Amino acid sequence: MTEIRFPCTVLNLISGIDMNELDLIKSAYDCLGRVTPLATDCGRLCAGACCRGDGEIWLLPGEEALFESADGFEVKTYPDGDTRVICKQSCAAYRNRRPYYCRIFPYFPRVCRQEDNSLSVRLFIDPRAAGLCPFAAGSISPDRRFAKAVRCSVRKLCESDIFYEHFLECAQFLDEMGEFSARLFGEGDR
Repeated sequence: MTEIRFPCTVLNLISGIDMNELDLIKSAYDCLGRVTPLATDCGRLCAGACCRGDGEIWLLPGEEALFESADGFEVKTYPDGDTRVICKQSCAAYRNRRPYYCRIFPYFPRVCRQEDNSLSVRLFIDPRAAGLCPFAAGSISPDRRFAKAVRCSVRKLCESDIFYEHFLECAQFLDEMGEFSARLFGEGDR
């Protein structure tokens, strides 16, 4: 079967993403800047465990447009419309071009609109970090500047309902994953 590749502008129209959303993604990247979970390279704690392997990384809606023709990345789109990226080289080679979820790892945001329409952003350790990231064990906490930058980026993205809904859906999936894991491994029985 032949794979059809669309130009970024067509992808944006297909996925309902316009240049405003791409600008928000880039603004979210700017919020994060060069801040990392620790003041030093946190990869030294775990030998860069989150940046190794052929794992697929979730993408924000429309973020695939930034990776479609980028060296070192392979974009994978599933029949349900879910789009992910596979990194083909070490993080060190393209650190400034990482996908959003790599930039905020090990955090994942939980968002909620308040009655006054203000946005509540809470960060939790992504359950997929378990057994991979030293922060997941709770013995070390990410730098507060990192948490502040992640919240800033989430608020920027949530200026669009597309990203707000995306965060809600992803958080629900991670909650269900955590519940399944607890049942599977009997963590709730203790």
